[in-house]
Order: sequence, then C-alpha cells, then structure tokens
Amino acid sequence: MPRFHNICGNRVQFTEAEETARDAEEQAWSDGAFDRDIAHLRNARNRLLAETDWMANSDVTISDDWKT
Repeated sequence: MPRFHNICGNRVQFTEAEETARDAEEQAWSDGAFDRDIAHLRNARNRLLAETDWMANSDVTISDDWKT
C-alpha cells in the first residue's frame, strides 16, 4: 500500500527510497518494543522501591503488615 506526503495540500506519493526508509524506521520502532517495555517496568520498580526504602533503615521498626 503506497504512502503519501501532504505537501502544500497536495498528496504526493513516497518515492522508492522514502518507502524503504520509512519501512526501516517502522521496523526499528517495532524491534525496540521489548526494550521500551522493560524500561517502563524498571522505572515503575525503581519508583516503588524509592517509596519504601526508608522502611529498611536500621532505626525503623517494621510492622507485620509491612513485612508481608
């Protein structure tokens, strides 16, 4: 299926080189999906750890609720 640019209100079909470049961009984006998902999980994990790290200080008594 051909792709088109919108240039000054006119539809202009991609050239062969533009199609190839766009295909490569889409493939690179698709290939990076796992890395993006892992980074998102890592950020969420780090945020949760930062919110609770203070409970592990030696001068803090941890309740049974926090232990579980």
